Amino acid sequence: MSLLDRFRGQPEWQDDDPSVRVSAVDSLADEAQELLLAIATEDTDPGVRTAAVLRLSAPVALTRVAQADQDAGVRTEASAMLRDMAVGAENPEEARAALAGLSESRDLSEVARNGKFEEISQSALKRIDTQKTLASVSRRAVHPAVRLAALARVTDRDELVAVAIKSDHKNVALVAFDRLSLGGPEDRELLKMIAVQARAKSVARRGRAVLEALDADPPPRLASDPPRQRERLCENLETLTDVDDRDLVSQRLAAAQRQWTAFDALDGDLLGAPEGRHLSEPIGTDESAALVARWASATAQVQDHLLRLDREQSEAERLRRLQAEALSAREALCEQLAARFSDEATVPADGLVTEVARLRTDWNAL
Repeated sequence: MSLLDRFRGQPEWQDDDPSVRVSAVDSLADEAQELLLAIATEDTDPGVRTAAVLRLSAPVALTRVAQADQDAGVRTEASAMLRDMAVGAENPEEARAALAGLSESRDLSEVARNGKFEEISQSALKRIDTQKTLASVSRRAVHPAVRLAALARVTDRDELVAVAIKSDHKNVALVAFDRLSLGGPEDRELLKMIAVQARAKSVARRGRAVLEALDADPPPRLASDPPRQRERLCENLETLTDVDDRDLVSQRLAAAQRQWTAFDALDGDLLGAPEGRHLSEPIGTDESAALVARWASATAQVQDHLLRLDREQSEAERLRRLQAEALSAREALCEQLAARFSDEATVPADGLVTEVARLRTDWNAL
């Protein structure tokens, strides 16, 4: 005997008219979760099952329907309920259980972008693997750490351009711009577009600055010792991890990348000839590989340093916001206290004592 059969006997559960059964579902008490689950999984009519799904409150029950129901509409409603729970549940345990029942990229994206709890948003982000969705999360997520974590996984150049131009968050847009490593003559058109269209003013300024630098820099001359010049670039880059000025680090990284690219274009050999070797004599493979590896490592370290600076800036902004909210709340308590004493003629003394005690408790809780 099925679970639903145990609840049979009332005419509304046995009625042949689905609309009557829907009405019966709507009239059930919220506590009748077992019966609602039975209807959601066993009724023959998708409309009745959907009505029951909308009354379910347990993530596990909704997951069962979302994964097993044969009707796409019923599955969609169950998934929508789970998504809403994962985004807005009052406790992380319920949100985590709801997230476990989701599998569609659009649902995971919604949780990653708008989840109430950062840890739940991060968990949803880990299950996203499409570049477009990652870029969307990096632009729109409510939690700063989630935005940066999503951006760190964006590798598609077009999506990085979209983030640099469309993001309203300064730090995210700047990181995306830096990741593009723009600065060569071939980047002029893209830089012009960024300078005009970027929503973040700092990114637009950065684009204009790189364009101006391109116009101001004379064509590089062939260095007499290209490998040594590249070593100096690596050395300069490695010192940037000790610099806390984010804009300065970003500018020097971009300048070094332009110089490195210029060396590549100046000679058919990747690294030219070191001191003591004729320019026409190719550099050894091991020496070349070691220098390229050093450059790649230094670049990665500076980019990681920029991400750390962005996280520190986001945390500082969060703390400033919390401090401002606490100050506003304390000012409101002071106003309440002043108002109570202005009415002391009409407020009993014991009432004032009670009110002062309450306000003191609220103050200490901030």
